[in-house]
Amino acid sequence: MSTEGRRTTGQAPDDQVQEAASSDTTMRYVSSKVRASSRKTFLEANHTSAFKVIEYELSILYEVLHTKVVAAVRTIGFAFRFISFCIILGASLLFSLANKRGDDLDKFDIGITYALLIAAIVLDCASFVQLLSSDSTLGGHKGSWRRYIPSIIVNRRRWSESVFQYNMISYCLDESPMRLIYKLAGYFHARGTIDKLKTALFSSSAKVTEDVKAFVFNELKTRTENAEGIKEASIMVGLQRGHYTLISYSCIELHWSVKRFQYPETLLLWHIATELCYDKEVGRLISTKTKRICKLVSDYMFYLLVMQPSMFSPVLGNWNVVFQDTCAEAKRFFDKHKKSSRGDPSKACEKILSVPTSNKFAFALKGFKRKSLLFDACVLAKELQKLEYHKWEVMDRMWVELMSYAAINRLPIVHAQQPSKGGELWTFTWLLMNDLGLGLRFAHEDKKPEWDEEPETDSSED
Repeated sequence: MSTEGRRTTGQAPDDQVQEAASSDTTMRYVSSKVRASSRKTFLEANHTSAFKVIEYELSILYEVLHTKVVAAVRTIGFAFRFISFCIILGASLLFSLANKRGDDLDKFDIGITYALLIAAIVLDCASFVQLLSSDSTLGGHKGSWRRYIPSIIVNRRRWSESVFQYNMISYCLDESPMRLIYKLAGYFHARGTIDKLKTALFSSSAKVTEDVKAFVFNELKTRTENAEGIKEASIMVGLQRGHYTLISYSCIELHWSVKRFQYPETLLLWHIATELCYDKEVGRLISTKTKRICKLVSDYMFYLLVMQPSMFSPVLGNWNVVFQDTCAEAKRFFDKHKKSSRGDPSKACEKILSVPTSNKFAFALKGFKRKSLLFDACVLAKELQKLEYHKWEVMDRMWVELMSYAAINRLPIVHAQQPSKGGELWTFTWLLMNDLGLGLRFAHEDKKPEWDEEPETDSSED
């Protein structure tokens, strides 16, 4: 996508966006010159236009991978469509003439035949209109006929702009009314299925606001601008999963939360810590916008880990063991304090924070063999509390970094499947990172992915 194409005068903004999306989707990986041009264009854009372009990119990606639009827009495709339409019209005309000649036909059969022929004509016309109004067609042609396309079609929403939400504390508390079902499911080894049903039943959805879009875009844009060239930016974003944020804010005391754990463990650790900090400040108006952004991304990433762990396959590690141990630890803790915490997430978080913990004490509580992160998250939450109001900025940027790390290290085939399911926020993040020239595919040297490395083991706890 070239900057000259975006600055062409005499074009409507929607036309420019469509051409930019079509050009970018087709040519993104052609050459370093094209990548540099796309990167420059997105660095000069705002979050609104950037997300609009990505909406068109996802729409075109869906049409190319999940429909027959590529064949339909060719000359031979239009020729076969025209022949098919003529055959339907011819069949209708011949049947009408046969009916007028007074052939001995049952009235019911006549009615059914006419209904089928009319339905075939209507469906064929609707399919043709849909083809003309597809983003691949609109973005690939510069004819003046596009001005006659209704604005409701051109400006239609291509993404639900919502994400699913669920959190670890509610996940453990919500098991109480389903204990009998879990007990029965244990005999049939179906607890995993019940877990997903419970998550789907108790989860909610939240709208991705303009504040969230602006924060994600500006954060990735800033990291691109701070890097010297595409190569450095690609390596920095593709291999870091929290280090950049902690270094930027000089949070040396928090580095253990990313050094000692694999990616899914770090994500779960920060998710629980975020929930503990958020519930502690429910009702306060301080940093409301940053808290909401942090909470939305945290609950969204946890939902994806629970419901679609296969999407994290390159960075999944021993997620199942860690998750099950943490759930078991949390349930034992809530059962022990059920009078003061059962059923109320805020009181449950307050009870967890009341436990006197340190890194050594958290290790002693969970034992050597257990992989539970409950009390490690309690330690992290207390250390974040020491940052006072500064902590929400750190957590916001940490969550964008964790989401972008998973998005850029995930297999492209998984991203390609998302448009048929309505799209995901981190698929938008993945496309945005590619448009900004971020990611390992732009680094022209082989580096071992970080998920293949063992996490650091520190025998001397803080």
